[in-house]
Amino acid sequence: MGVFYVLILLMVDRFNQYEDSIKANYSSTHSTTVNVENLKKRINQERKKNKAKNILVAAAAISAVAVSGFILSL
Repeated sequence: MGVFYVLILLMVDRFNQYEDSIKANYSSTHSTTVNVENLKKRINQERKKNKAKNILVAAAAISAVAVSGFILSL
């Protein structure tokens, strides 16, 4: 059970690093003009990252429930 907590903590740390990199990219690309193509690319990248994040969190939650159920059945 402790292994799953470690995995969840590692995933949360990875997502925090991702958010920091997004903030760094925003501050380096901030300008007064707006490039629509860049915005579309960024939105698509963020959607893919969010989808992967949601899948990982769901898998971790399902695994934790499965392990808990297995332990309770013993």
